Amino acid sequence: MQLSDEEQQLVINSSPRLIELITRLLTLILQLESKIHELESKLNLNSSNSSIPPSRDPFHKPKIPNSRKPTNKKPGGQNGHIGSR
Repeated sequence: MQLSDEEQQLVINSSPRLIELITRLLTLILQLESKIHELESKLNLNSSNSSIPPSRDPFHKPKIPNSRKPTNKKPGGQNGHIGSR
């Protein structure tokens, strides 16, 4: 991370406690950026670009359309049907 001349002058004139705080915060920011990158790369994995099975694909399960045509009949045996008992 590059500091401008003005920023460098501010650092030189700052107290040691403030410099320590800024250093810790910058370290934390770098760690969090690394974790975000790692999680984004995991989120982009699916069964077509990794070795995980299709059943473990997150969020993007394809919906299989129903090929049956709707009718006005009730499910089960219809009136007039001779039973097999």
